[in-house]
Amino acid sequence: MMVKSSNPNTLRFLFGSLVVLSVPYIYVTVKTASEASLNEMAAIVDSPRLLLQTTTSSSSRADPKIVTTAASVVEPACDNFFTVLASAWIPSEGNCSDVYKKYHDLILEHDASMARMNKKLTIFTTWSPEELQQGCGVLDNYVTNLTGHVQLQQFDPEPLLLKHGFTDQHIDWMKHWKDVAPRFHHAVTRLSDVFRIVLQREFAMAYADLDLVYLLDDPRVYLTVPNVAVPIWSEEKGAFEIQNSAFCFSQPQLDRLIGNVKALMNSKGETQKTKNSYMYTAFGPNLFQHSLQGMQTLGPIQLYYTHSDDHWKPQDVAGLSKAYGGFVWLHLDASNRRRNWYQNKKRTYTMLVDELKSKIQISELEQVLPAFVLQADKHQTQQ
Repeated sequence: MMVKSSNPNTLRFLFGSLVVLSVPYIYVTVKTASEASLNEMAAIVDSPRLLLQTTTSSSSRADPKIVTTAASVVEPACDNFFTVLASAWIPSEGNCSDVYKKYHDLILEHDASMARMNKKLTIFTTWSPEELQQGCGVLDNYVTNLTGHVQLQQFDPEPLLLKHGFTDQHIDWMKHWKDVAPRFHHAVTRLSDVFRIVLQREFAMAYADLDLVYLLDDPRVYLTVPNVAVPIWSEEKGAFEIQNSAFCFSQPQLDRLIGNVKALMNSKGETQKTKNSYMYTAFGPNLFQHSLQGMQTLGPIQLYYTHSDDHWKPQDVAGLSKAYGGFVWLHLDASNRRRNWYQNKKRTYTMLVDELKSKIQISELEQVLPAFVLQADKHQTQQ
């Protein structure tokens, strides 16, 4: 797998050089001529989700090639996992150590999940290296019992945004969001919503909120094909939400999504510097809902169900998971945690996670992994 080097002007790493973890390819056999179309290729391997290239090709994912050899590879949509703690242009957000103490149990849960999957969660932050050293130091000092599967990485948002087509004007508008947002956390969330899309485009990692809980230990479920979290709201009305709490898209799909982000900013213009011009979810679920149909033209996207705040009691989540054939993840957002805490004030986050895992139905691999992945497993076992 070819690894692109990062622009040193774009990213500054806190803990030395970046370690790139290899992801095994899934090998498939195809029978085709060089004139075959992408649609024919997709039919051959029983999945239109794939970006296919020859084993010797040096092309990037954004420029997939027709396969002309018998031995070919399928490149996963994402390589690893990440989340974002963004404080860019909002110096009063808080002390780094306070944030990590606040999310102690959530980070421990991710660390355990990453250990089971043999992966790593990278927490991107916009604090300067000096602020990180003064406020947090080494992550282990503030989050105990880690197994080494969570790491901290600092990034500079301005050169990163410029690299992916944003202009100085876009950045200037973003810097003013904190001045006009009706609530402080709206500005923080809005920046994080944009950063997570651009960071995924830069690093090809799957995004997850810190309060997301992975239920399966096979990372291919979350990394192999494009996917997104879909909370279930009204059963009666068949209401779903396309949420940005967890997602992994292909690079062409992310380019389309980034284009929609810039178009939304452009539509508001200079007015966003003097008044709040966006709904709270403008660059999150609302953007995803408006973009998904167009992104699907670039390749199918797996919809992974989960519960919403309408189903916060463990027994309700359990019933919902059974009705929908099992879940691959849970989203225990602040509202969910607060309601469960008021119901039982002795229930910690870890206790809540354990209780839910013991009650809910977890998806079987056959229900969520594409057929070509399972067929590749069977082929390797036979060999």
